[in-house]
Amino acid sequence: MQLALFPRGCRFFCLSFLLLALAGQASFAEETPRRGLLNPQNLSPFPEQLTPLIFATPGVWPWGYKEPGEQPAGTLVRFAERLSAVADLPLMNRVLPHRRALRELETGEADFVPLFESPGAEAAGIPVEPIVTTRVLVVSRAADDVPLNIEGLAGEAVGYIRGTWYGEAFANNREIRKVAVADLNQAVEMLLLGRIRALVSTDHVFYHTIEVMNESLDQFQAGVVISEQKGILYMSRKARHPELFLAVRKAIRQMRATGELEEIFRLPDWPEVTAAPR
Repeated sequence: MQLALFPRGCRFFCLSFLLLALAGQASFAEETPRRGLLNPQNLSPFPEQLTPLIFATPGVWPWGYKEPGEQPAGTLVRFAERLSAVADLPLMNRVLPHRRALRELETGEADFVPLFESPGAEAAGIPVEPIVTTRVLVVSRAADDVPLNIEGLAGEAVGYIRGTWYGEAFANNREIRKVAVADLNQAVEMLLLGRIRALVSTDHVFYHTIEVMNESLDQFQAGVVISEQKGILYMSRKARHPELFLAVRKAIRQMRATGELEEIFRLPDWPEVTAAPR
């Protein structure tokens, strides 16, 4: 700037104005949430309407899977589609293997990923809102004398879906012979054939699987090992569109108030299982 063109009294005023303007820009930059350091209280409730919801859905049946033609399906897919409609935002959703979905939450490739509470999910994402509550079950054949709790299964072969979090008691247990399977259908078949002594599953996955397999619930006995495990929609700590946080939370709460959320995750009409013996 050519300050010599201005009278001496004006030079000081112009220079002071310039410094104040630069200081104001620096102050604004400091108050803006940086990528990876998100504070939900600072996020705008008025996102751009054309900003997409970038989802990754874990590919665990019945939560998320692909129908013939690679069409996404499942309860979490229906949830994402309804959330998109309520929030009036376009949706980009992919069904991915569980570990890859968690990885995309970590890297920010996906802005939103629905997951059960776990140390990995909490480290990678910011909880937006709980969307479903499940119980974790230990299931065995009804005719078998098997303790329906984690501690009582020491030395036994126990099936579980690879990559799924079933609580610290199961994750940290080194006495159980853990048999990882791709889906619960495989674990149920192995259980009925006597190849494993028990399986661990959430109630949603177990009940839906038994229903689809046309098996009788009378063939099984089950105990509750975790009475409440929350499924939560997480936003990546490196999200590309953190400004969507409040709009998404508002839409989920609206779905809960209207009963839509409960309807999406409604269980089949099976008898209740009893609590696991202590």
